[in-house]
Amino acid sequence: MACMVIQTADRDPLAWTVGERFRKARELIGLDQETMAAAVGVARKSISRWENNVSAPRRPVILSWALRTGVPYEWLLTGEVAVNGPDGGGAIAGPGAGEQKSRCLPLLLAAA
Repeated sequence: MACMVIQTADRDPLAWTVGERFRKARELIGLDQETMAAAVGVARKSISRWENNVSAPRRPVILSWALRTGVPYEWLLTGEVAVNGPDGGGAIAGPGAGEQKSRCLPLLLAAA
């Protein structure tokens, strides 16, 4: 996966909280909180609470958010994405089998 690290005026992307990653992913696709809430089947207030790190969504909502925004589920939670090693394997493998963790942002977020 191609990626790059960017600096933003507000904060270093590698220091973003879970809530900030949720907000950036939503803004990337141009949705306001109300529209995103309808898309994932929750109240707008829930979106606000997650993006402000007051509470955390359940796994099905995180999966829906990732699918809706096109960003990896793992990145939403950790700020990291799994990348395949030189063996070119398509499956995510455990440590020592070609998988590495990358703390860079997916390229599509660089435009956000």
